[in-house]
Amino acid sequence: MPRPRTPVALLALTLLGLALALAPGCGDPSPPPRDAAALPDGVYEVLAVAPTPAELPAGGPDSRVLPFDHAYLQGGAELPPEHVLLRTIDAAPLDLAEAPSEGAMGGRPVLLLTLEAEAGAALERLTAKAKRAAVVVDGRIVTVHRIRVPIEGGRLQVSC
Repeated sequence: MPRPRTPVALLALTLLGLALALAPGCGDPSPPPRDAAALPDGVYEVLAVAPTPAELPAGGPDSRVLPFDHAYLQGGAELPPEHVLLRTIDAAPLDLAEAPSEGAMGGRPVLLLTLEAEAGAALERLTAKAKRAAVVVDGRIVTVHRIRVPIEGGRLQVSC
C-alpha cells in the first residue's frame, strides 16, 4: 500500500519554522507571499543569475524570472537581492514521502527531505544535467545551490 503524501504545505511551514527558529544562524525571512500564479513548489534548473532582470539573458516560454532575496540564508540580510532565470519545465516536484526532519552539517542547520519515488527520479534527472538548482516554496526561492553530483535516491538536504 503506498504511503500518503506529506502535503507540500508542511514543507513550506517546516522551512519557515526552521528558518524562524534558527533566525540568528539562517536569516530572518518574512512569511512567503501567497500568489495564485506562483510556480509550483519544486527544484528548478537555474539558467542564469543577475543583479537585475534586465541583465539576464532572454527567457522563453519555458522559463521564468524570480527574485532571490537570500532571506533564508545565513547572513542573507547583508547580501544584495538577485534575479534568477529558472527553467520551468522538467522541474522536480517537492512531493514528500515523509515529514521533513532537521539536522546539521558542518555546524549549520539543514532540512532533510525524502521525496516520493517519481519526484526523486525527476530530481536525479534534473541534477544530472543542471549546473545550478533553486528550491522554490510558495512561489519564493528559498535557496540556490551549485550541483556537483546528481542527487540520487530522492534524499536531499536544504541548507541555509
